Amino acid sequence: MALVAALYFGIRHFELTGMIGIVVVAAVLEKIASTVMIARKLDVRASDAMLLAGVGKTAVCALVAGAATWAFYYLCAVPVAAFGANLAQNYFGFSKISLIDLVSGSIVLGLCFAIFAPIYLAAASYSGVIEDEEKESIASFVVRLRQGAAKFFGRGAENQI
Repeated sequence: MALVAALYFGIRHFELTGMIGIVVVAAVLEKIASTVMIARKLDVRASDAMLLAGVGKTAVCALVAGAATWAFYYLCAVPVAAFGANLAQNYFGFSKISLIDLVSGSIVLGLCFAIFAPIYLAAASYSGVIEDEEKESIASFVVRLRQGAAKFFGRGAENQI
């Protein structure tokens, strides 16, 4: 109901960005109110916050990796996209703008992934978010993947990757 009233007021006094701001503030206030009500119903105490330590570590790892990815994107997205567009036009011979944008955007996105993933995984491993059992499971998967690739590409057991 409050959102409807805020939107009615906003239509008369704000532009589009002001309206978006009203919707965002209303949504955040609604989330806060519902979280407080649920926490009271479930009798959540401050001491229960320690149960969220793993979530907090994960958030910090994602923040560190995200900051590095953002720095790359901020500094390199335009030149990398230009390189991708040039590659799509001159190497692949694409002339359709949507295909050129797809190639250049895919290169930027792929490089962002190539920056985010190893930083996040290293931070998660260092902070203890990834447990030893999970590390062993990933290692055995990588070994099986390498063996499968060696068989697929016709390498013998003595020449595995």
